[in-house]
Amino acid sequence: MKVAPSRRVDGPSRPLDIVKRSVSSVVKRGDLAIDATAGNGHDTLLLARLVGPPGRVVAIDVQRDAIRSAAARLAEAGMAGRVSFVVGGHENLQDIVAHHERTQEPACIMFNLGYLPGSDKRIVTRPDTTIAALTASLSLLGPGGLLTVVVYPAHRGGREESETVDDWMEGVGDIAIDRMRYSGLQAPPSAAYAWIVRRRAEEWPPQSDASS
Repeated sequence: MKVAPSRRVDGPSRPLDIVKRSVSSVVKRGDLAIDATAGNGHDTLLLARLVGPPGRVVAIDVQRDAIRSAAARLAEAGMAGRVSFVVGGHENLQDIVAHHERTQEPACIMFNLGYLPGSDKRIVTRPDTTIAALTASLSLLGPGGLLTVVVYPAHRGGREESETVDDWMEGVGDIAIDRMRYSGLQAPPSAAYAWIVRRRAEEWPPQSDASS
C-alpha cells in the first residue's frame, strides 16, 4: 500500500481560517462531530451550526470553567440542545464518545491545543494525553472523516508538544489519505500552525476474507 506523504504548506491565510474552511467542506447536516478541546466554545459553535438540529456535537474540556463558557456561548446562539458537554480529559475520548453516541461515527474531530484564553496559562494540553487522544481519534472517525489539530509552540511546554504532534503525524500515513501541515506565510517558528488529516475512505484495518 502506498503511504500518503504529508504536505507542508505556507500561505497567506491564518491556520484557524484554513481549519474552518476544511471543516465546513466536510461536516454536513445530521453528522456527529467532536470538539475535543472545547475551550470557550468557538469550534463547538461552528460544528453545531454545521450539523444542524438533526446532528450532534460532543464538546470536551478538562476545565469546568471552559465547559461553562462553551455552554453559555451555545445557549446564546440557541444551539445548546445540539451539544453534549463533557468535563473530562481528551485522552478519554474513546470512552466519552462511546457513552454519548453509540450509533454514529464522527465526521470530524477538532483539537485546539495550548491553554484556555483568559484562564490560568499553567493549565495546558500535554504531549502524552494529546497523542493518546489523537490516536483514539483515528480509530473513531468514519471513512473520509476529518481530524484537525491547531498547535501553539509558543506556550509553556508548547515546543515539546508541537514536536511530538509532528512526529506522530508523520507516522499515520497508513491510515490517513492526506495530511497537510499549514503555516502562515513567513510565520516565525513560534507561530501557531494546523494539521489537517483526512482518514482513508476504505475500511481500516482491512478485514481478512472469511473464506480464505
